[in-house]
Amino acid sequence: MKKGETSIVVLNDSLCQNLGTKKIMANEIKNKLEDIGYKDVTTIDCGSLILNKQHNITEFLKNNLSVAEIKATQKEGITAARKGIISKIFIPRSYEDMYQISSLDRDIKISDTIKNSKNSAVVLSCVANDLMASVWVNPISYKLGSFGLNNDVKKRTKVFLGYDKLKKEVIDGLKNNVEQVLGINNNAKICIIGIYQPYLMSENFKHLFCDINSSIESIAKKYNQSYININDINSKKFSSLPTEVGFKVISDRVAKTIIDRFAESEQYICVGEFKYNNLGIDGALSDLRIQYIKEQATVDELIDYLIVTGCSRKDVLKFMKDYIEGRPNEVRKHREIYEKAKCIVKTK
Repeated sequence: MKKGETSIVVLNDSLCQNLGTKKIMANEIKNKLEDIGYKDVTTIDCGSLILNKQHNITEFLKNNLSVAEIKATQKEGITAARKGIISKIFIPRSYEDMYQISSLDRDIKISDTIKNSKNSAVVLSCVANDLMASVWVNPISYKLGSFGLNNDVKKRTKVFLGYDKLKKEVIDGLKNNVEQVLGINNNAKICIIGIYQPYLMSENFKHLFCDINSSIESIAKKYNQSYININDINSKKFSSLPTEVGFKVISDRVAKTIIDRFAESEQYICVGEFKYNNLGIDGALSDLRIQYIKEQATVDELIDYLIVTGCSRKDVLKFMKDYIEGRPNEVRKHREIYEKAKCIVKTK
């Protein structure tokens, strides 16, 4: 293989990292490829504790962020995630060491790498975080609500289960990310990782997770890509992240799929060209201004829907308070991370 022929790009979920052991799925896949003779494999890991939503993937791809910029956002994401006493215990500052910027990182850009690689593999894990943000509920807050410690979470969960549009928007977001990748390189091999049910979620949710994974698998089939089932993996932490053993199982499963796909004859998928620019973080910041408006519109639409269905405005504003504040505030946090990352890259 010639230098630059093969690339592995992993977007954008921290599921694809095991921070405890400082292992990154992109590197695990690279090792497997090199074991069978692939040389000079380029890897770009975009796993983030904060910038892990579908619109962040779009921002990375549309603005052709460099590896230096991506690493700077990852480092700042660690800093942002460590706010709070409990978070500082479970997210040591040493995790930032994973994102040391080298002199070559400025020249390696994400969309250029996907486009120019003869063997281009992209791992997409971008559903679970958007689902949780759709009504501002995560496995831990859900469990607290089921114990009666937070009735607002119980009400928001009920909204999520009864409002199919929220789930459809997340699935459509995945479809959009798939088309963006193929619009850059229509011969890219995409592995789409499904989601699994965290231990903290009731068995009553099993049908929901099955339905979502079925939709993810359908998208993979539609675009002739690979669905990676992880719901059969028993080695899970209490939330939605795998243990070290589970991480290895997932990494091995993805690596095998990519190796098999690279061995196949080329099969182009026809989608419209995804035009990207070279604005980097500046472009991502500009796109976030538009995203903020979208978040506000989404919040307003859901509030109106709940009022139409019979809820009083006062009740809606109370039990949806975390969601109403959280959606726009998250965009502000993303903007802060991009701005700080931009400063880091400038000083390197």
